[in-house]
Amino acid sequence: SSGINAEYGGIVASSATGDIACLEEVTTSEGISELKWKSFDSPHAHSKKVFAICNLDNSQIVTTSMDRETILWREGECVKVAHGLGGFAYGLDISPLSPNRIAVATGDNMVRIWEPYQNKVIQVWQSVRTKVMVVTWHPYKEGVVSFGTEEGRIGIYDVNSGSMNTSSTYHEKPVYSMSWGYVPTKFPDDPLKTGLYSCGGEGIIFCHKPKELGKQAANVNSYLAAENNYKHQPPARTAVDWEFNAKLLAVGSSNGVIEIFKAPNLQLLTVFQYHTRIINKLRWGRNEGDRVMFKKPAAEESTASPDLPSDQPQLLLGSCSDDNLICVQDLSIIQPSTTPILKSDQTLRGHTARITDIDWNPHNFKQIVSSCYDGTAQVWDVEHGVGESSFRGHAGRVFSVRWSHTKLDCVFSGSDEFTVRQWKLSENVEKIPPKVNPLAPAYNKPNNNRKKKKNAKKNIVISENKVEVVSVSDKASTWRKPPSVVTPEPDNAAEPDKPTRSEPITVSVSDVKRKRGTRGKSLLPLASRRDHCSKSEQADQIIQIARDIFTDEPSCNESLTAADIGLYTSRSKTFELVAEERRNHTTENHHHQAALLGIWNSDIRGTVDHAIQTKTVSESLLSVAVMCGLDKYQEAVRCFVSQLTASRDFITAASYLLVIGETRQAISMLVAEECFREALVIAKMRLSPDDEVIKSIYEKWASKQEREMQFDSAIKCYLACGDARRAIMVMLRRKDVASLETTLKVAEIVKEEEMLPAIRAALEEAKLVEENSTSHLVNGATEVNGGDKVNGVENEEQPFLNEQAEAPIVQNGS
Repeated sequence: SSGINAEYGGIVASSATGDIACLEEVTTSEGISELKWKSFDSPHAHSKKVFAICNLDNSQIVTTSMDRETILWREGECVKVAHGLGGFAYGLDISPLSPNRIAVATGDNMVRIWEPYQNKVIQVWQSVRTKVMVVTWHPYKEGVVSFGTEEGRIGIYDVNSGSMNTSSTYHEKPVYSMSWGYVPTKFPDDPLKTGLYSCGGEGIIFCHKPKELGKQAANVNSYLAAENNYKHQPPARTAVDWEFNAKLLAVGSSNGVIEIFKAPNLQLLTVFQYHTRIINKLRWGRNEGDRVMFKKPAAEESTASPDLPSDQPQLLLGSCSDDNLICVQDLSIIQPSTTPILKSDQTLRGHTARITDIDWNPHNFKQIVSSCYDGTAQVWDVEHGVGESSFRGHAGRVFSVRWSHTKLDCVFSGSDEFTVRQWKLSENVEKIPPKVNPLAPAYNKPNNNRKKKKNAKKNIVISENKVEVVSVSDKASTWRKPPSVVTPEPDNAAEPDKPTRSEPITVSVSDVKRKRGTRGKSLLPLASRRDHCSKSEQADQIIQIARDIFTDEPSCNESLTAADIGLYTSRSKTFELVAEERRNHTTENHHHQAALLGIWNSDIRGTVDHAIQTKTVSESLLSVAVMCGLDKYQEAVRCFVSQLTASRDFITAASYLLVIGETRQAISMLVAEECFREALVIAKMRLSPDDEVIKSIYEKWASKQEREMQFDSAIKCYLACGDARRAIMVMLRRKDVASLETTLKVAEIVKEEEMLPAIRAALEEAKLVEENSTSHLVNGATEVNGGDKVNGVENEEQPFLNEQAEAPIVQNGS
């Protein structure tokens, strides 16, 4: 890029590496004037290619670059830098050892280390190559930050040395949660060290060792299952967070369950099930100040924090989910129990969309801040369960939020408008999020691009000398009169050109074109081509055929092959012709034609062996393979099954396995491909009712249905396999009164006495909440119309929807 500026001799230019230079006139020692380039030396220079240079006046220029920075230059010195983002701000984290440093995970394939009060940004893009979804600082090593990408890669970057290391273990899907924590003693290699835990979208947690990233990371899911003797397949993991002293590990799942494990061996302590959908974030809070006493609204029963010694800090766990709720639990005193806890100490309600992130106020643990898809960042009073401040400055979904460690009244939040904003609680007018999600129409647009299938059906009735085409389409369409169609005269003479839709269209038989049947590929292409050769070659063939039939003279033309004369001479020549044609079909990958010729030649075994070797077995070949014996037939069927599996025709493949008596292999294949209904039908018809395979199918099917939020099917499967307790736990994910009443009846039928008190308590709470919501609606409906309320709901304006997007990163709320 280049520009014109009188102060710098007329021309200012840039290089591909981001350097900026001006053309300057200098005088040599001999007194000769020359033009030389002089670079702008500044620690805040661009790091990538410069796109544009703009001249403001004779002494100032502005440059923009691929590094998303805009710099104001004055007389060759950097005066001001405006930092920008080129993608969504997916994640934020503030360094616990350097509170002035904020790591930002962005969708422009970079990790940014931002120092907002010095207006300094370090860009990390080497070895990243894809969107960065999450960042986490090391708890006690200064300048070490880890990140996870959309491709499932894990990396660790040292800000002080500039070194970058990536793990050799990848997640199959994007990384959504990371935490530094304790490495259990039973993990291989070096024990008692800090490891990096990562959780991907496929539901697996890995533990990476920072000094051994080249080795295979430990699978935490498998370790937890082995250590705690899980009887069922656990759900997909979605969030992970270690307590500050690395004594407790919190793990969130796709079904809303939160599990607490205790170091060093990660033994399960307790389970919480007050969320109903996927857990997006877990955050521990260590309160060493005044105790948080949970005071709920009058409609609900208040909960007091457990009595603790004055020198023991209060341990809090916050969680957010797709069910639009934030739950807080006091874990200062944990009673080990496998019975799930269905009620949290405090529930924060008000958001109208998915909650993506939460963070405790490090200066006052009675406050927590959340980010949401409704476009707001909300500060909550945890003690009373009410909102305190709602920031609505973003014009899009808010992905991440962090409380400032140096300023009491300051919060940072990142969104999908390519910005990270710094705002103050005291400057917000609103206390709670909007009652209606203003971004819902923008992110829930109907898909109008689907192709509409036209299923116009017609029945053709052939009579003695006429063909009647009767339309049976249910949909009305524009009727066009086709050529050569004679329509019956309608009853209404005033409209002679408009046919009656219920009457058939009559077409003469002579107008119906008969389609000629298509022939398959020729089995003898070589012989067919030799019959269309030149005249001289035809003459040679005729002479040789005459000699072979009418004389006993040997062939004197060695250039003629079986393809030339095999059809017209001896029987042996015909066999040679067929053998030559088979070799040609095999070379051209026409295996079906080659197999047919093999059958004609009575070489069925050789044909079947060749088809098995080349994996070209067909249904027609299987029908004759039985003539080669049972063993050969079974071998051919297994080969055909592998071909069907490769083409993903699992139902047909399973059917052929049943033909040769391999029932369990057919069931295993269907289960592996999640064809659970078909697998169950086969298993229940062909296996004993007490066979463990049937129970295993029900359990795997139930686990899949539970992950996909198909609770009714999952409950049926758990009941069918006799696991009533698991069925009740799934039923408890629905918190409405009708569902809880059904859960209570089922628990009484199956005699789960241990869970009955918790279910009754949850039912009473749901009834109380329903009564309060009903009374609120009734009171709102009796309001007098005409004020600022309509049906009891405030008619709030959403000013931030009409605001223009601000600068990419705004400081101090400016």
